[in-house]
Amino acid sequence: MLNVRNFSRAAALLVGFALLTGADYLGRVKLEKSQNFMGTSFQITVFESDLSQENLARTVDDAFKLIGDLDAKLSSFKETSVIAHINQAKAGEVFKLDDDTLYVLNTALSAWQMSGGAFDVTVWPLKKLWLQAKEKSEPPTDNAVKATLTHVGYSAVMLDPITKNLTLKKQGVQIDLGGIGKGYALDKVSTFLIEHGVRSAIINGGGNLKFVGASQEGTNWRVGIEHPRKIEEYAAVMELPESVSVSTSGDYEDFFLYKGKRYSHIFDPHTGVQPDNHIVSVTVVAKNATLADALSTAFFVMGPEKGFPMIESLKEEKVEAVCIEEGADGKLNLSASEGIQPYLKDILL
Repeated sequence: MLNVRNFSRAAALLVGFALLTGADYLGRVKLEKSQNFMGTSFQITVFESDLSQENLARTVDDAFKLIGDLDAKLSSFKETSVIAHINQAKAGEVFKLDDDTLYVLNTALSAWQMSGGAFDVTVWPLKKLWLQAKEKSEPPTDNAVKATLTHVGYSAVMLDPITKNLTLKKQGVQIDLGGIGKGYALDKVSTFLIEHGVRSAIINGGGNLKFVGASQEGTNWRVGIEHPRKIEEYAAVMELPESVSVSTSGDYEDFFLYKGKRYSHIFDPHTGVQPDNHIVSVTVVAKNATLADALSTAFFVMGPEKGFPMIESLKEEKVEAVCIEEGADGKLNLSASEGIQPYLKDILL
């Protein structure tokens, strides 16, 4: 594990990442479009394809429709979604899942197991509690958190991948896929674009990135990890091979301050409050964007002492991580798993 300590601070341009390219590289964009889904902006940038410009535009539009369809199924906020219907169910009611929802929930179950419960999609009651707290800019009471925790725990979800049946074993348990759904959308769109003749592209979902093929320059993709404490600067730069996914979870993306303390949107499902482990940012690199999305949150909650061993156990899946911690003196320290170290070209902390 790489450790870099006692450097001055630095940062990036997009939420989580910035793609570092020269003017010539950006000049080769064949098509770029953005649309809003899942509470964030999705952007598809195509550099190379076997399609005419007209067919490429139609393909990208169809890709956005695919994301919209996923949003309609997976959103906790949409009353007609599959997840909303599950969240309104009584204990013991059986749901037959579609393939998309089944895959995401099954991957969420795997992430829950490998992280010891640090990633848990049954946090919807807690998430609603903290959304209310953010509106007031004041954390919820200990009693409110404790009462809400009684409805949290993936062990109350019974999922049968063979029959595709889901059953909630406990009344009041509710699901939110905000920490994994965007990653699945990136994987789904990546497969769709490749099947339709796209050879080089970037899909950006709220700062989570999925790369299709190699960069137009014929080199690795260059990605800047956003600095957790400075706007439009970089903490580090990675040069990544083709067809990888990158996901970052940080305490700077969605937070409020109360009596000088930062309260972020990431909380420990075991305690119902923000983890006290000094982590300010975790970036996970993996082939699978769905898994990367879940594991960046899990690592943030677990801390480096447990997070890096989890990453190490996933070597065969080519999962790597970069962690940034903030010391008591305000200085930022970067640690990285062994496999990602050759791709870290600039550490600017």
